[in-house]
Amino acid sequence: MRIDLHVHTSKSLCSNLTLEKIVKKAIEKGISCVAICDHDVLFDECEISSVKERLEKELSIVINPEKRCQNEFYIIPGIEISTPSGHVLKLFFKKNKDFEITILAHPFEHREYSVDFVKEDYDLIETASARACYKRKSANNDAKRLAESLGLLVSAGSDAHFEDEIGNAYIEISDDFEGLEGLGKCILYSKRITFNKNSKRVFIAKSQILKNRRLKTMSIKTYIFYLYCAMRDFGDVICRK
Repeated sequence: MRIDLHVHTSKSLCSNLTLEKIVKKAIEKGISCVAICDHDVLFDECEISSVKERLEKELSIVINPEKRCQNEFYIIPGIEISTPSGHVLKLFFKKNKDFEITILAHPFEHREYSVDFVKEDYDLIETASARACYKRKSANNDAKRLAESLGLLVSAGSDAHFEDEIGNAYIEISDDFEGLEGLGKCILYSKRITFNKNSKRVFIAKSQILKNRRLKTMSIKTYIFYLYCAMRDFGDVICRK
């Protein structure tokens, strides 16, 4: 089973994604589960109820089934919390007091490699982030080094803020589980492989534009940054040819 463990909705100021867009694009990319982790905003499970029946009928799927079935799709409630150590993902946050998954997200996106900043206990380290290498090319490799030094299993997530980013990073694990909490335990303990494809730089710029528009803090620098990212992405395409 392929799982994208880090996806945003429009509750994050820098994303325009709806739950419907996420589910549809994830299925299109072969992803069977997503974790919704908005910036400092807890995912409201009522949102699943509001689209569940319509999506199940339209896409011929079953969302968060209690028993395994064909065409199943899972949505994990979560949050991305800003802390002094960086961004931390909490999955199943407040859903079940006895079960929660804590993930240190893209720990080296903005800092050089070190273990000194780790002051808390984590269950997993995000070592495949589709956005992390924009500022530091070694960000994901440094995260792998940290996971190895701490003896922790790894996580992967696209950190998607826009539709085409969904599924750019994911973990693949066995599907030997029952129900959403059983899936969570598989995420914690099962062997896994990770996949990562770096998102285009222009999506980083689009996030800044969207956030600045919502906060009414737009400036010419934001547009210049967008043009810079678009040119760099175009350059990457030319180099690959």
